[in-house]
Amino acid sequence: MMNLLLAAFLALPAGAADHPLSPLDAAEMQKAVDILKAEGKLAEGVKFPSLALNEPPKAEVLAWKVGQPFRREAFAVLYDGKASKTYEAVVDLAGGKVASFKELPGVQPGVLLSEFEELPKVVTADPRWVKALARRNLKDLDDIAVDVWAYGTPPKDATGRRLLRAVAYFKGKGKNFYARPIEGLSAVLDADARKVLEVLDTEVYPVPPAVSELSAAALGPQRPPLQPLEIVQDNGPSFTVAGNEVRWDRWRFRYSMHPREGLVIHQVFYEDIEGPRSVLYRGSLSEMMVPYGHPDGQWTWRAAFDEGEYGIGRYSAGLKLGADVPSNARLFDAVFADDFGAPTAAKGVVAVYERDGGMLWKHFDMYNGGQYVRRGRELVIGFITTISNYDYGMKWVFRQDGVLQLETDLTGIMLAKGVQDAQESDHSSHSGDHGYAHLVAPYVAAPHHQHFFNFRLDLDVDGASDNKAWQLDAQAAPAGPKNPMFNAFTMSESLIASEKGAARDLSFANQRKWKVTGPRVNTLGGRSGYILVPGENAPAYLQEGSPLLTRGGFVKHPVWFTRYAEGERFAAGPYPNQRASSDGLPVWQQANRSLDGADVVLWHNICVTHAPRPEEWPVMPAHRTGFSLIPAGFFDRNPALDLPGGE
Repeated sequence: MMNLLLAAFLALPAGAADHPLSPLDAAEMQKAVDILKAEGKLAEGVKFPSLALNEPPKAEVLAWKVGQPFRREAFAVLYDGKASKTYEAVVDLAGGKVASFKELPGVQPGVLLSEFEELPKVVTADPRWVKALARRNLKDLDDIAVDVWAYGTPPKDATGRRLLRAVAYFKGKGKNFYARPIEGLSAVLDADARKVLEVLDTEVYPVPPAVSELSAAALGPQRPPLQPLEIVQDNGPSFTVAGNEVRWDRWRFRYSMHPREGLVIHQVFYEDIEGPRSVLYRGSLSEMMVPYGHPDGQWTWRAAFDEGEYGIGRYSAGLKLGADVPSNARLFDAVFADDFGAPTAAKGVVAVYERDGGMLWKHFDMYNGGQYVRRGRELVIGFITTISNYDYGMKWVFRQDGVLQLETDLTGIMLAKGVQDAQESDHSSHSGDHGYAHLVAPYVAAPHHQHFFNFRLDLDVDGASDNKAWQLDAQAAPAGPKNPMFNAFTMSESLIASEKGAARDLSFANQRKWKVTGPRVNTLGGRSGYILVPGENAPAYLQEGSPLLTRGGFVKHPVWFTRYAEGERFAAGPYPNQRASSDGLPVWQQANRSLDGADVVLWHNICVTHAPRPEEWPVMPAHRTGFSLIPAGFFDRNPALDLPGGE
């Protein structure tokens, strides 16, 4: 294994960073590890849950000019399993020294890659586990798959112990074990001691008999293929990528792949007649939370904080042209550190491509004849991550009318629960699962759950200062002399002045939206701005008193505003794993900092409430959701009027 890792490291190019936000390359990662070793900060066996660029303060980045020097630092989260201690380190790469090193008492970092590999062996060697399997007439341990989970909300006596959970599946001789859960069986582990603390063996359920492999051969006869549909760009794409900067049409931005956050876009500008104008300083997935809605004790703890407990960037997979992404896409690599700090190449994990954008604008002159129309094009940058059973694709979409969209695709395999029923008629009368799950195969149900995606949007509309946050509401005008025919309605814009009043809810009745404005005044006298247009959404069905709601309080409201502060990057706080208390947005909001004329950050939750269907089994057709950021007063008129052709 180590030889493979070394080979991957040697294959990685090393180059000098050309921008303060350029991600660490392999050589810089290795240098950071070497400096930590040289200063005695790496005891034997210490792991790296995370190693990435320590982004310079925002003010420094905004003030930096090409050709000027800039700070270059690595940020590392370290875990010493022998001492059960977590540390944060900042390494000054230019100075060749550790700039800061501190212990984080009581903090548990996310699940390690090595724990996924090593802990299943600990579980299967435990006599209680073997006995529980034998109770289900399962005696060949090679037929059993063990899936490791973060523990969830810790018990009061968990101080100092690194707890994880394990659940069981029957894999037999196949690959897709997620289709065959061994229900009623789980384990609790002390990961540092490599010890099973408890085996939870409750009700015995039938092991689902159906094998659900996903290979073409296993799926059976394939339908006749359609005629090829290709995008051909004989002269190459219209975008350029230099380092990590992308330029296309009137847009330009930078991107990076972070081991925790995945794809991050930085310093988004729109090239106007006046020159480049800032729209967004940093856009990223801040946290995910997937709470399951089944009251069974084997399920009440299941609520994956996929980003904070696992990290979505380092689980990104190489993309396949013509399948994951169109054949005209260009693929780009990333570099991540493994648990031991060794840089490893993640090949082809970021895709950049152009796609047809449909009709962008049109008018047919029915009186004088003549047709005026322009067809749009869009630029897409995206990646796909796989967290155990679920696969998530995330794409930023840049349009020629100044709109910026976020698209999220949910696919993969739904988390399955073994049940006593083979038919829907039986399942509907079964008291234990009725109402909390849907049957998707004989003896297999998929519990209801919600997917929350929190996006942190540091909107710098025409600059990072003098921002204002607004709530937009439509409402019918009161009946009376000013509305004699009862048809009038208004659109109000109310200022959100400070953080304590800045956690907001959706309103279908008011078609509620939110806007961030900047200091520039357009030719009509209005302030330049961008509006958040939410997409699919729902409230959280967790109730007050739920420990999950305490840990993931950001799901209480779909929209939050905060004043920019260094270090406030994750909606549930930097370390949600095995934490019982609240952190992140609900805590930061209590500072009640002013938002009027400040550097404003918008946080937005997407929520998909998933009531499973048989059509989503054994693998789920991609479900797409997202949101849009649309210009409002940012331009003086339709910015796509200058597109050529179409008359």
